Parts: sequence; C-alpha cells; structure tokens
Amino acid sequence: MNMSIHPGVVRCLLTIHTLIYIHYDIFIIMKYIYSSYFLPLRHCRENRLLEDDLTNMTSESQRLSNDIKQLIDERTQLSDQVQDYIAEVRRVEDVLAQKVS
Repeated sequence: MNMSIHPGVVRCLLTIHTLIYIHYDIFIIMKYIYSSYFLPLRHCRENRLLEDDLTNMTSESQRLSNDIKQLIDERTQLSDQVQDYIAEVRRVEDVLAQKVS
C-alpha cells in the first residue's frame, strides 16, 4: 500500500506554514510601530500632565510662601504693638505712682 500525500495537502500545509510566518512578521512590525510611535505619545501625554502638575505645585508653593511672608510681617507688627502697649502701661503706672506719693 503506497501512502503518498496528495499535492493539494502539501500546498495547503505550506500555505498555512507561510501564513504563520507572515502573521508573526506582522506581529513584529506592529510591536515595532507601537513601541516607536504610541509609547512616545503616551509618554508625551504623561510628561505634559507632569509639567501641569509641576506648574500647579510651583504656583501653590509661591502662594504659600507669600502667605507666610505676610503672616511674618503681621506677627512683627503685632509684636511691635504689644511692646508699645507694654511701654504705655509702664508709663501710666509710673505716672500713677508719682501721684500717689
């Protein structure tokens, strides 16, 4: 009994084999396109978002720094007012002490 493979089956198997390699080549090409085009775009968007965050944080930091400077100035003014008040109280006490004696 002679068992030979029909030429059509051989062609079909070769076609399937070729399609598998073509599919693999397409996969490699798509992977290259993704890594060379889409990843940089994603990184570009991420960079833009990070830059926006940095800008927001920088402006927030500047605002807080200005608020701190303003509070320090107010504290200094209040300290000066307290010192003036203490000096005025001492002066009044001295005047009252002189009147009593």
